[in-house]
Amino acid sequence: MIKLENIQHSFGDDFTLNIKELTFSLKSTTYIIGPSGSGKSTLLKLISGLQTPNSGNIRVGGKDVIELAKKSELYKLNIMYMSQELGLWSHMSVLEHIKFILQTEDNDAVEAWLEKVQLLSKADSKPYQLSGGERQRLALARALAVQPKYLFLDEPFASLDLVLADELLGIIKKEQEINEFILVQVSHNTLGLHEDSLNIVVINDGNIIQRGNLHEIRTNPIGKWSEKWASLLIEKL
Repeated sequence: MIKLENIQHSFGDDFTLNIKELTFSLKSTTYIIGPSGSGKSTLLKLISGLQTPNSGNIRVGGKDVIELAKKSELYKLNIMYMSQELGLWSHMSVLEHIKFILQTEDNDAVEAWLEKVQLLSKADSKPYQLSGGERQRLALARALAVQPKYLFLDEPFASLDLVLADELLGIIKKEQEINEFILVQVSHNTLGLHEDSLNIVVINDGNIIQRGNLHEIRTNPIGKWSEKWASLLIEKL
């Protein structure tokens, strides 16, 4: 479980993220939605330990994220964070990326992951030799290969066409069914929102406006942003 309590985090003089209480249950999938600049990405970075709040508590798997970050021990949580920037290593081949993250010389295990994301034929290529979609596949394989307990996605597929993005989300869903990790994804669109049981957190101006499952957000939106989102969801039906 992930639990946040009494979080306050300021940006300059005119923006503060305020989260009184927020939890993410085991094996759950949660989408954090809201307009640009609302605090979505910052919230995800706080949960990941990449940023430290001004005040409040964050516990992941019962452990204090803030304290672990201070001690450079976030690795103990087995969190994988994936953003639009991807953070691929320019000097490593596709194969070397997965070998490094797995700390293995077992090429069979590495190639199995490359096959899952259709990159086996690109095993010897460097990131600059890959297309945008192929780089996304590599970053995803690297994130999933370690079998994370927590997978945090900060709009990593925002620049992809819908077909490829939906395909990558399908890979994530299959791995989640196997490894039962908590998935939290920041999104600015309705990509991947198909199941009524999905958890949604609507955030605007640094505050949680609404939370509930997809069905609740679609049928009973609260506030202008939730209403806008609900109308987009209804169009997909």
